[in-house]
Amino acid sequence: MRSTFTGVEIARRALFAQQAALQTTEHNVANANTDGYTRQRAELVAARPLPYPGLTMGALPGQIGMGVDVARIARLRDGFLDRQYREERAAAAYYETLSNVYDRLQAVLREDPELGGTGLLAAADAFFGAFDDLALNAERGEAREQAIGAAQSLVDAFWHIAESLDRIRGDLDFQVRQIAEEVNSIARRIADLNGQIGRLRPHGLMTNDWEDARDHLLDELAARVDLEVVDLGNGMIRVTIAGGKTLVDGTDVRPLEIGTDGAGRTTVALGGEALQARGGTLQAAMEARDRVLADLQGRYDALARAFQAEVNRRHMAGVNLRDILAGKTDPSNIPFFVSRSWLETLDPAVWDQLQSGTLSWTDAQFLDPNADPPGSAYVWEARGIGDVAVNPLLVRDRTLLAAAGAPPTGIADGRTAKALAALRTAGLPGLPTGEAFGEAYGSLIGRLGIDAQRTDHLREMKATLVEQVDRQRQSVHGVSLDEEMTKLIEYQHAYSAAARALTAIDQLLDRLINGTGLVGR
Repeated sequence: MRSTFTGVEIARRALFAQQAALQTTEHNVANANTDGYTRQRAELVAARPLPYPGLTMGALPGQIGMGVDVARIARLRDGFLDRQYREERAAAAYYETLSNVYDRLQAVLREDPELGGTGLLAAADAFFGAFDDLALNAERGEAREQAIGAAQSLVDAFWHIAESLDRIRGDLDFQVRQIAEEVNSIARRIADLNGQIGRLRPHGLMTNDWEDARDHLLDELAARVDLEVVDLGNGMIRVTIAGGKTLVDGTDVRPLEIGTDGAGRTTVALGGEALQARGGTLQAAMEARDRVLADLQGRYDALARAFQAEVNRRHMAGVNLRDILAGKTDPSNIPFFVSRSWLETLDPAVWDQLQSGTLSWTDAQFLDPNADPPGSAYVWEARGIGDVAVNPLLVRDRTLLAAAGAPPTGIADGRTAKALAALRTAGLPGLPTGEAFGEAYGSLIGRLGIDAQRTDHLREMKATLVEQVDRQRQSVHGVSLDEEMTKLIEYQHAYSAAARALTAIDQLLDRLINGTGLVGR
């Protein structure tokens, strides 16, 4: 049955409910600029009325309401937008990392005339120009000095590219390891939060702020690797990455396995299998290191090998000045370029024989046993762009530079020098396309530019999508100070009205208690 003090209870509940709503709004205002915070709302519901339907319910007509209760403090979060945001952020981070790598590669390989034309193409032009001059002045030592100097500058440009690519590769390898360690750190923190939330949620306790911290970590993880989140139903979650591999399962963490392969590169695996993610900075760094740089390095190496092979072929068919003065007419058979790594491991006794001429550069002992087909290459030939070096014999004695044809017509014969200068436009047989050096290099740089432009376009597109989805998320769970201030006024007025109702009930009870029974006294 109804109590005389029912009105007091209704007013009390109203005061407490509006006070909870006010405090929740104040919490929102306090965290308006907190990264990762989700707006909260006190969900008010009508309290259970009296009499409650049942076998012992009263026979009075209707039901008397019992005021208001706070059902829960809700987080205003949209799971679908969270999922969409994390998918787009993984893709955006992937293309942003690749775009940064392409920007760095273009900065290293840029041919900038304003900087003195110090790139590979400028060095190659100087090389061909020096041999043009040598063809006209084959007997002059100055022209020979310039030709050797231009060749060394070209080799320096080769080495600069090789060292730059190695440095970028090393930086990317370090980045792969660092990101993998960050993923493991985030996973452990998510598991810790899972444990705290899982201990409290089953008892009806509020864990909103911890869930915000966990969602913020999930957003950070999504920038590093693609992920999926599964709600386990007890407040905890399961996080899978790279197409379904479990990283976090409740309070259990299966960390990424970080190792090193035979080439000294950092490897990342999960569950014994190499990680193959669909987005994120980790996958982008691995692809940039293993695909983009490897492909670019391969094309540079192929260009360097084809160039040095054709220069050597033409130079070895010529006759040097020393042989001409000695009355010899056979080709000098001395290569112009050799392998730097081969020089570093060469037996000094063998080098002395090559230097004295008692051992030929085309001797069978110099055939590369690993060449395909056998006998098609020599061990002294450079294997890549960072392995090319000018033959030290030519550097020490410029008279060994073959400028004349075979047989020579005299010390002014510059036919071989002219043939070397003609490589400016002549095709290189060692290249599959048969292009000239300049054309092949232009194709290489052009392809790099196209890939960079495409990646940059995808980066901008994905960044725009992330921004759009994030705006939608913020419209749901972001704090609007204008809206919160409006709610503060609403709850303030409701609290004041509840207090006024309690005062009215107090006055009624005072009249009832202190004024009843006075008649007849």
